[in-house]
Amino acid sequence: MTKADESEVETNAPKTLQDVSKKDTPRIYEQSEVDVSAFTSLTGTKLVEFYTKLFKYPLIDSKGEQIPVNGKGQVDLIIDDKGNVIDVVIVKGIQPEIDKEFIRVLKQLPPFRPAQVKGKNVYSKLRAPITVVFK
Repeated sequence: MTKADESEVETNAPKTLQDVSKKDTPRIYEQSEVDVSAFTSLTGTKLVEFYTKLFKYPLIDSKGEQIPVNGKGQVDLIIDDKGNVIDVVIVKGIQPEIDKEFIRVLKQLPPFRPAQVKGKNVYSKLRAPITVVFK
């Protein structure tokens, strides 16, 4: 492998964990193990606007009306060393179709500032709540 090939490998992060062979799977740090946690620039109202714009309520009956579901759940966001959300894992689901929609939307989050250990960017897992309030 040439030096150019090596640098290309280092800069091309996998799109999902399934794209990585088991031998090459990077360590995914828990938030309690990192010196600096991963975080997104989307907070408060910006985060709500992001969800509102992208989230499409999936439960529609035969008359075209929404089927009301309320609930709280949790997801794990897997964030690579570049800050990209590369996987979303439902820890506590709300309803299967709603969970799928959360996965779809969360994978579109803009890049995070990646977690760091000893000044080096690392893969990390960030647990986050998900909530559906039907109005």
